[in-house]
Amino acid sequence: MYYSDELIGIIRREGFQQTINCSLKQARFIMKTILSLVLLILLTNTTFGQEGNTTKGTCDNIEGAWEFVSATIIYPDSTVVVDASQRKSLKLVTPTHWMFISKSPETGELTGGGGKHSTTGNTHTVEREYHSNPMALEAGPTPYECRIEGDTWYHSGQIEELQLEEVWQRIE
Repeated sequence: MYYSDELIGIIRREGFQQTINCSLKQARFIMKTILSLVLLILLTNTTFGQEGNTTKGTCDNIEGAWEFVSATIIYPDSTVVVDASQRKSLKLVTPTHWMFISKSPETGELTGGGGKHSTTGNTHTVEREYHSNPMALEAGPTPYECRIEGDTWYHSGQIEELQLEEVWQRIE
């Protein structure tokens, strides 16, 4: 949910993980939306297995498929570290759009979202057009500092009172 955008719905000051209950009909709608975007990405011939960018400090080669590695969420008075054993998440990025889907290994809960994005130098700005957590849609365009080193994407930014630092690994 809020690994950057993926964590917006689950990490809250009041209790670290907030589970969003949804009906089977809502879950099917979310999955159909996510699967439609994946199909759109495949039909537009986006190459997911690109060679990593060796230029440090930029996100020139952000397009592709990414697997969540870890996130550090820094609150004003505490820090939370999340790794892939706590949340399985994939992110797909095309030249104009992004999407993610996450699954909790403990509960099987699926979350997802996506929208448009742009990248300039080391700034990656996302706009949420759909999300399994309606509260995430209230956020406007969100800029993140980003850099890609080899096949590793470092993604960080300020979201409300939190500082988020994520690591993603390119997958073939």
